Amino acid sequence: MTAYQNIIRPSKKDQKTASDSLLAYEAMVRSLKSSNPIVDIEETRKQASDIVWSFRKKDEVKQEGKRILQKHVNNPNRKSKTK
Repeated sequence: MTAYQNIIRPSKKDQKTASDSLLAYEAMVRSLKSSNPIVDIEETRKQASDIVWSFRKKDEVKQEGKRILQKHVNNPNRKSKTK
């Protein structure tokens, strides 16, 4: 006996509930794709981009970058790969 043979078929009521739920979900997704979004995607992208790129100017970020380079690139104890 395989696992799928133990699955009980949903009742007609459960099938109708699932179908109605799917239709409501599809309607909600369609409404989110409308021409008037709640959030201006381009403006939000620009703000997020400005925040992320501004990190480059912070001293602690510069120090961390140097630390990472020192560890992974400029490490004299690192064994070189020779072929």
